[in-house]
Amino acid sequence: MRMKLTAKTVENLKPDPNRRVTISDMNLPGFGLRISQKRKISWFIIYRAASGKQRRMTLGTYPRLSLAEAREAARRALGKTELGFDPQEEKQARRRQTPKTFNDLKVEFIEKYARVHTRHADGTDSRLARAFGDSLGQRAIEDITKRDVIDSLDDLIACGVGVGTNRALAAGRKMFNWAIEQGYLTISPFQGIRAPVKENSRDRVLTEDEIGLFWTGCDSMGWPFGPLFQLLLLTAQRRGETAAIRWCDLDLDAKSWTIPKEMTKSHRSHVVPLSPQAMDVIEAIPRIEGSEYLFSTNLRRPVSGFGKAKANIDDIAGFNDWRLHDLRRTAASGLAEISISPHIIEKILNHATGQLGGLAGVYNRYQYLDEKREALHAWGSRIQQVIEADFGKKAIKISERAHSVFP
Repeated sequence: MRMKLTAKTVENLKPDPNRRVTISDMNLPGFGLRISQKRKISWFIIYRAASGKQRRMTLGTYPRLSLAEAREAARRALGKTELGFDPQEEKQARRRQTPKTFNDLKVEFIEKYARVHTRHADGTDSRLARAFGDSLGQRAIEDITKRDVIDSLDDLIACGVGVGTNRALAAGRKMFNWAIEQGYLTISPFQGIRAPVKENSRDRVLTEDEIGLFWTGCDSMGWPFGPLFQLLLLTAQRRGETAAIRWCDLDLDAKSWTIPKEMTKSHRSHVVPLSPQAMDVIEAIPRIEGSEYLFSTNLRRPVSGFGKAKANIDDIAGFNDWRLHDLRRTAASGLAEISISPHIIEKILNHATGQLGGLAGVYNRYQYLDEKREALHAWGSRIQQVIEADFGKKAIKISERAHSVFP
């Protein structure tokens, strides 16, 4: 089958349940894709080697390799064939070079995959280094066994890492699966290893007294983490999505924030109505020339270093038995306490479970924008009441304290 491939057509491709389908690109002869019955899409090129034999070479998989990236890789590889080189032989020669160590693979994985496709590359890098750097760092990846991985995980548990051991396992599994896709390995030593630490769901929510202390801590800490953490409580959104807010994502006239689908955990774009209290926080944030982000210290990427910022608030507030994700849970619980319907809370959280799960979630595409706005306005008012009561000043608005951080 031949088709004019575009980003939209690739995104909307449907698999044939009975067979694997091959599609050739009409824009670039020799380039195409294969889509399996389970919708795994692989990019490939077909070319004629110097021997006259026709050969096929896989370039990568979608969406890890976008259409534009795959097409550019295909142009480079096909260009080499015009000069008499065989890209497949070059690929095999690279595999026969000195075996990669765990650390070599980690560097390549972070730069070529994590920084391109995830928002937490630095955290993944640190997690892999802490968990496996000492025990496996200098080992050739071909020599690492499942027993080696389990021993490393057991060492983490013995050191009291706890559920962080599960996160290390997930990061290592992702990296070695990527190595298989790149042709460096045929099997992963992480395959078949279950999460070693049982995780219990948390039910921690901040009390009203703690909310007051938390807000004071945010005001004292100032930009960037102070207003960022305040927005976590006011909007009930996830930490990564909130940290990555760009000015272009905000419609200040409509008082709304749109999270692009590529930034959300659910892969659905999400509109968050902004309460007056959230708007006050946002309007007090300084615009830094050259940065598209509300919260960035290097102009290029959203802020990182949440652990240190959280520790600063703990010192100011005087309590530390909570996590940043508890702010999202506190907001959801607070919305329920002020009689917001469960399905509206789920829409605010951008969930697709519970009241709007299954077929209901598929067919109910109504965004409930008015209902979400009313709910978040009510929650913002409730937060303001808590803060005013905490300070004993009925006439003081959150905005006045927010602006005091940046006179």
